[in-house]
Amino acid sequence: MRTLNLLNCTTMTDIMESPVAEMVEPLIENNADEAVEVSSTFGADGAGGPNNNNIMPVTLTWTSTKQYFSDLSTYYSPKFLAWLSIYSCFIGGGVFTLISTLSLPLFKGLGIGASKQQQYMSLVMAPWAMKPFIGVASDLFPIGGYNKRYIALFATLIGLAGCLALLGLAPQISSSEKIVREGGKIDVTPITDWIVVCFTAISYEAATLDILGEGKYAELMHLYPQSGSSIISFKYGWTLLGSIAVQSFVGPMSDMGYFIALFWIALAFGLTPLLPTIAGWIPERKRSKDESGMTALCGPLLLFDRGTFQGKSMVFINAIVCGLASPVLAAVTTYAGLNVGLILAAVLIVSFCCSTYFIFPASVSRLSLLPFISVSL
Repeated sequence: MRTLNLLNCTTMTDIMESPVAEMVEPLIENNADEAVEVSSTFGADGAGGPNNNNIMPVTLTWTSTKQYFSDLSTYYSPKFLAWLSIYSCFIGGGVFTLISTLSLPLFKGLGIGASKQQQYMSLVMAPWAMKPFIGVASDLFPIGGYNKRYIALFATLIGLAGCLALLGLAPQISSSEKIVREGGKIDVTPITDWIVVCFTAISYEAATLDILGEGKYAELMHLYPQSGSSIISFKYGWTLLGSIAVQSFVGPMSDMGYFIALFWIALAFGLTPLLPTIAGWIPERKRSKDESGMTALCGPLLLFDRGTFQGKSMVFINAIVCGLASPVLAAVTTYAGLNVGLILAAVLIVSFCCSTYFIFPASVSRLSLLPFISVSL
């Protein structure tokens, strides 16, 4: 049975005596085809997995690509691996690389200086710094009973809206660039502001799908530590493939002014995770308002995991504030002035370093200093 392969238990007795018995039993009784997806039902922090004493040792070997994928599929369902590869290749490595690479020639063609370009790109990158906030929201507020499905779907629609808006702006972009190239005077601020909004929407899709995927495979890695880091190599391999493919054509096409074609490519890439997300390829158990610690905020449509929040309230609050600080800082730096932004950034960095020291274990607080220091330098 696939359920036995999933749990790596030696006998049916081991399964029934494991902490996940109540979740496995219905799958066995219903002869579910996707029993492997039960691995996603152990909570946001991955706790409650099978007793390690009952796990048969599995050693990953790297003798061949076939063996690698065979070992990988032991712990992760084919649908989740497919969803992760689609996101990583077409969104994380594809459309996000496209807008990142395209931003320089696009803004340069509109006569935007380097300093202003950097400020614009800080806004475009803001969703990536919002990942702690997005992750907390997915953990605490199941939508329609699912922690990740509808947040991923919403992010995908936001990214598609950004791509469609870029297509609508394409004629104005081309005409404005032509005027600037010919030495004419034109106020490009309105159109560049709209380009930044569209790029930020696409960036939001990439950042959201990234943190949701990371959260899911981190949960499964916690459940199956013997799987090693194979899933991380899998994800970044697909991301690298998408990035290499995009960078091979975005430069020449932007030099020739084929922005409309590039925007159509971005739209096609942005569409790829839509149907797999709707179909539920991210494995997770549907939550219910009848669960202990769960509160219904809007009937079954929006729930609040009060029990999880109360257990780690300060951790969640710190992550929420940290995630929301980035877009605020980017907006202040862009529109209120660089000096104001630098002062606010210094205050935020000191505040977050202090908060992590008092809230998290010493090992975690020390580790959190690394990105603060490296980015500051």
